[in-house]
Amino acid sequence: MFLNIKDFILNYYINFKFIFHNKKFFPKNSSKKKGEILVEFNAFHPSHIAISYLSNFLKNKTNSKINSFYNYAILVSDLNESLFNKFKWFISNILSLNNFSIYRSFGVDKIFKPIITSEIKIRSELKHREIFEKINNKEDILKIKIDGVLCGDLIYDTYLKKYKEKTIDIKDKKFSDLLRDFISLFYFWSDYLKKKDVKAIIGVHSVYTYAIPLRLGIKNNIPTYAINPQLLYKLKKNMMRMYGDFEYHDKFIKLPQELQKKGRIEAKKKLDKRLSGITGIEVDLTTTTQSSFSEKKYENLIIKNSKKKILICTHDFQDSIHVFGDMIFPDFFDWIEFLANLAKRTDYDWYIKNHPTGTGRVLKYQYYTKKVIDEFINENPQFKLLPDDYPHKKIVESGIDCVLTGYGSVGVEYALLGVPVINASINNPHKNYNFNLHPKDLNEYEKLLTNLDKINLKIDKNEIYEFYFMRHIFVDKDWLIKDRKEMLKKIDGYDNLFTYKMYKYWLSNFNDKHHLDIMKKIENFIISDDLCLNIINSGKKI
Repeated sequence: MFLNIKDFILNYYINFKFIFHNKKFFPKNSSKKKGEILVEFNAFHPSHIAISYLSNFLKNKTNSKINSFYNYAILVSDLNESLFNKFKWFISNILSLNNFSIYRSFGVDKIFKPIITSEIKIRSELKHREIFEKINNKEDILKIKIDGVLCGDLIYDTYLKKYKEKTIDIKDKKFSDLLRDFISLFYFWSDYLKKKDVKAIIGVHSVYTYAIPLRLGIKNNIPTYAINPQLLYKLKKNMMRMYGDFEYHDKFIKLPQELQKKGRIEAKKKLDKRLSGITGIEVDLTTTTQSSFSEKKYENLIIKNSKKKILICTHDFQDSIHVFGDMIFPDFFDWIEFLANLAKRTDYDWYIKNHPTGTGRVLKYQYYTKKVIDEFINENPQFKLLPDDYPHKKIVESGIDCVLTGYGSVGVEYALLGVPVINASINNPHKNYNFNLHPKDLNEYEKLLTNLDKINLKIDKNEIYEFYFMRHIFVDKDWLIKDRKEMLKKIDGYDNLFTYKMYKYWLSNFNDKHHLDIMKKIENFIISDDLCLNIINSGKKI
């Protein structure tokens, strides 16, 4: 009880200090300015710091005010709220309670929620009928566009996460209702951006319903950004997803030769550490606390025989599965169902492995994944489930012939160990490199799996190091917080990022030079053609 009271008092004390700090460095401008910078309103402490810097830079650059919008309708809260929830929002907004006071401290003028008018509801009902009549299967959902804006992936992933489902039943009334609400929210934002003089939009996710204002911003040629304490992206029509810039090789060959050389060396060091069992930020695994490359002793669970051996590395079934775009399959459950049918037609040994068990916020997805996989194996006993922490090196030593993933990091790790990896999505981070196989459609995917003897993949480790450098080192993950490893240690773990401890760490390690450095990095990034803030924007050396 004492600790709870102590944390309660510390929370308000640190929040007060953080508010005072923001008011000093981000003085509010006149609310009479017509132009506005739109920023997402949320409860994510580290994002508050990142948003405060980018929004104030853009505010000064465009001579605008900053307004903030609630972006969690449909997925987190009902679009049509109860009177009680409306009253809570009204009181908190008027009195500047909790996060309202945080946002106003760095210059936010107005904080609002989308309002669905009767006129929007009528338009949405007509559009709903038009769209719903054309949905005959799950693939049709992913093709949905509203007024020329691709929305299918957002609708699909919102449904899976909101209702905690492994796949979609197109006849489910919940799906129909969600589609209707999605269209209403889309029309609110479409109308808003037409009426207002919006100079820029800043969000923190490019998935789910959260991405509606971002996609519409892109359509309307409004500078649109997705930001967190590690990465700052410009979103474009040809790159509308955070983490979706895969043109690494084209960028790499334009870098100075010395930087290319040093980049590969640094990537090799990190990957060697990762394969030695080291985890965490040091090897770009922010939320992972356990490694599958540890030296844990297990008896050999891979059967020794002459059969081909396939390892399936699973994904979360609900967590933004279309984060990179469409896959060969509409979702990951359809993927493993296809493999179950394929297994009946092939004489292979099939193995499945889930991610090592994490902690805190990631656990809820892992529990559900394990539940689905356990049910799947009960129905398909030809698949053998390996322990979550069963060492990958032991799998390789046992003679695994091929690894299957949607778009996971095993594409790098197993490639380094000389094992062919087949992705179930052409939209994967290493799509432009030859150290994995990237079938473009179901026919090509099935052909590869039924002709494993014909796979002759020559893996160039320099390609792997180049990819890793561009994906994890060239982008400046320390643009905001100089030493993320030290920060996580000081705040006692990843989950405390979302508490007052994050503010406390920030205030304890802040100085005027750091403030000016961040603003300079943002300026360099904004005026560049780069899609993600990188070490050149930051003036860093390896």
